[in-house]
Amino acid sequence: MFGYEVAIAKYCTNSQYSDEAFGDWSEVWSNTFTSVSRLGADQEPNYWDNEKITSDLDIAVGERCHVVWVEYSTGDSFGYSSYGGVMPIAIFKDEAAAISMAEDIRAEKYGSAEKYLHIYSALDGQEIKLYAGTWTGHFEQLENVNVSSTIMQEESLRTRSY
Repeated sequence: MFGYEVAIAKYCTNSQYSDEAFGDWSEVWSNTFTSVSRLGADQEPNYWDNEKITSDLDIAVGERCHVVWVEYSTGDSFGYSSYGGVMPIAIFKDEAAAISMAEDIRAEKYGSAEKYLHIYSALDGQEIKLYAGTWTGHFEQLENVNVSSTIMQEESLRTRSY
């Protein structure tokens, strides 16, 4: 299994909050895919690492690859964050397999399911764990399924806080 870090820049373009306790609020976000890089041997992604994904594919630095990632809106009883959530889903060497997965996510064809965990069988033979529950909650709504084509970057640098 190989790990990759996906960089997606998030910019809040509009934000409004009521001065009242439990008042209305809203945000609008703009998201841009920037890069994907290999993780170091000591870095192991997990589900809660929103910028990291795993794959059976060993993608070399300098090799073309295709990242599937989603944008979704979220909120609560008082407000809404339009395009406020992003999540990288999978990485491919084959663009057609990436596009097929993006189309299937948009059509809600996730594959076999165990609660919110789906096992998606990709065209290139990968079995990809897909947590569709992230954008299918009561306040969440899937907005875009993106395929970003890029060149694999060097190993990502790690920041540790103490």
